[in-house]
Amino acid sequence: QIVDRKKNMFKTSLGEYVPVEEVEKVYQDSCVYANFVFVPKETKVAYVAACVVVSASIGLVMDWAKQNGVPGDEKAVVESDAF
Repeated sequence: QIVDRKKNMFKTSLGEYVPVEEVEKVYQDSCVYANFVFVPKETKVAYVAACVVVSASIGLVMDWAKQNGVPGDEKAVVESDAF
């Protein structure tokens, strides 16, 4: 069974249309640390959220943290404001 979105766009509570696949592609292509980007369809809020998975590239993330002086373990680095 194939599971996919019914429409490629959704409308936020403010009436703005969000092109989901384009948003995901921009973040996926522009961030070397992102292995997977998912934008859930949530129409009851005024903002757009994204779920970004960095599990396979955590080594790169930790190298970045070391170069930028961000302390902590993997969880702390990924949740930091700097990242």
